[in-house]
Amino acid sequence: MVRNRMIGLVVSALGALALIGVFHPPTFPWQSVFYFKIAAPPFSQLGQNATVDLAGKQVGKVDDVTMQGGTPLLTVQIDGSDAHLMHANATATIEPHGLLGAQYINLNGGTTGAFPAGSVIPTSRVQVAVTLDQVLNVFQPTERQSLQTLIDQLGVASASRGQDVNASLKALGDASDSLAQVTGTLRTHDQGLSSIIDSSQQLSQSLQNAPLGAQLKSTDQVLSGVASVDSSLGQGINHTASVLSDIDIVLHDNAGNLSYTLSKAPQVTARLHTLFAEGSSLLNGINPALPALMTSVVEAGSAFSGKDANGHYVRVMSVLGTCTLGLNTGCSGGPGQGGPPVNTSGSTGSPASPKPAPTISDKGLANLLFGGG
Repeated sequence: MVRNRMIGLVVSALGALALIGVFHPPTFPWQSVFYFKIAAPPFSQLGQNATVDLAGKQVGKVDDVTMQGGTPLLTVQIDGSDAHLMHANATATIEPHGLLGAQYINLNGGTTGAFPAGSVIPTSRVQVAVTLDQVLNVFQPTERQSLQTLIDQLGVASASRGQDVNASLKALGDASDSLAQVTGTLRTHDQGLSSIIDSSQQLSQSLQNAPLGAQLKSTDQVLSGVASVDSSLGQGINHTASVLSDIDIVLHDNAGNLSYTLSKAPQVTARLHTLFAEGSSLLNGINPALPALMTSVVEAGSAFSGKDANGHYVRVMSVLGTCTLGLNTGCSGGPGQGGPPVNTSGSTGSPASPKPAPTISDKGLANLLFGGG
């Protein structure tokens, strides 16, 4: 009985020691701990037992958090074997594990100077990464709810779409290469682009200095002149519309007549051409005889206005060439020259009656009037 009690007490003591070793591990003589302090900015959210990393591995934790002059002062302990990595210009960054994970301290041991135990890294060498929850706390509750819904839906939309995301990222990389080529091409044309920008600035300056007031005044005068002749323009347009209306009335139902007229126009044109050709030939024939015709017209006035002593009209004839018996009556000359006939019978008295004058042809009359050969 007593033996069983002793066994129970021993087991209980061992369990208590095990729990103490888990939550408060003891420091053994062969283990050394290096302590120093970090003056954290006020908006850091580090708590006790926050982990501490150095050179990419976890080397310690935050042992205590106190306030000094309104600034949190963190007591940090790291393994003594890593103390040689700390230097006087060491820095610290307080950042979260992932987007929403707990914050931890990421140490940068520095390069020069000694860093004895109990040293303090000031706030000037401590940076705090902005966490997502701090960003969300800036928004109002309704905005945070909407943003939460958006993030949830983005998660649903991207679920099982890793291949598409990878393809999109690859396409984005290709686009960045193309953009690099474009920017390289633009870089080679820096001088030309600079000239274009300078010219644009000069144009803008010229437009600013241009007498826009005078131009607007001239434009106002032009518009006033247009307004003053607006009624005249309206009357002209109305008159034009009236004329077009009359033409429409005239041409209405006359398509057949117009078609017939246009179909006969080539024949009429051909006949007019023939008529003009004949008229030209007639004029070409009359033109040489115009002087003689004018002479005959002038002489005809004297021929039909004179009278002899007996009151008879006197006929004056124009004789050309030798006298012709019977035609050129009264012309001078002997026989055969157009003179009167000689009485060969020896008798005296009236001369023999002349023979009737022969008729003259149209051609002979034309030659007589127009002086032809």
